[in-house]
Amino acid sequence: MSKTVKHDYDLLVIGAGAAGSSAATTVDKEGKRVGLVECSMLGGTCLNYGCDPTKTLLHIANLLYQARHAKRFGLRIPEATFEWADVLAWVQQVVTRLRDGTPEEARAGLARQGIELADVTVLERSPTMLDKEDRELADRLCTLLTREGMHLEANAELKRAQREGKGKRLAIRCGEREEELIVDEILMAVGRRASFEALHLGPGGKHHTF
Repeated sequence: MSKTVKHDYDLLVIGAGAAGSSAATTVDKEGKRVGLVECSMLGGTCLNYGCDPTKTLLHIANLLYQARHAKRFGLRIPEATFEWADVLAWVQQVVTRLRDGTPEEARAGLARQGIELADVTVLERSPTMLDKEDRELADRLCTLLTREGMHLEANAELKRAQREGKGKRLAIRCGEREEELIVDEILMAVGRRASFEALHLGPGGKHHTF
């Protein structure tokens, strides 16, 4: 039989992501009584699936890039490759250490951690890449990424995807042009939205979002 436990708080924060954790920490410093509720892992999307794993991957990718271009520094590295399983294991180790540590320890892990670990094709449905950013800076970034071997396709529409052997075959339309791509993996970057339905706040519920 479950037992209901009641607590009195000055502030109840729902979600232990970046915003929720910051709100709870700020109010706690003011001597207020704060409750922090999280249905999954502390740190939310940013720590566990987004920002921090991405920065760690970028750091690893930068190390790989430097090793592959070490000749310009007078270094001779015969071969620079990677084991994807080992890369993911290291990323998970970093995330676990950040999740279990103090804010100060987290900042020091991120200070030491850093898209492309392989050939990458980016498909963008909008007519231009990074259409919400400053056009000059966006064009400069696209030029640098292209120079590093990334293939960027704007005004692209994914028509069909199907498995083919160990890979996937994509049928895409870029303006009037149609073509097919064979890839190892597909990353869907479709954004995210808040989910309050399970909280049953109702139209008259008083709540604040951060």
